[in-house]
Amino acid sequence: MAGKTLIQTTTNGTAGITAARGADRIYAGALVTAEATVRAILRNTPAVITLVAMGRSNGTIRADEDELCALYLRACLEGRQTLLQSGRCSRPCRRRRTRSRLPQGRTT
Repeated sequence: MAGKTLIQTTTNGTAGITAARGADRIYAGALVTAEATVRAILRNTPAVITLVAMGRSNGTIRADEDELCALYLRACLEGRQTLLQSGRCSRPCRRRRTRSRLPQGRTT
């Protein structure tokens, strides 16, 4: 992606950024930009880092992908090895679709 311009769009993330406008620095991250986001945060060595998983409807509805992203960012910021970094979650692993029962009765 060197030399390319990346445009990231969001609706609920925009609401979160607006709500955090008093912060010293704001980083909008996603799973696809997580490692670059971590590198950018660590370059500035902040004393406090607050991760916010915005969800939907201005944060009133939880979104699994946002919560997973926040957990992944936290793990990377803490220097912990993740499945993606270890290579244990390989391409075939990511493609496999399984159905599992979730606590609220939803299925994936």
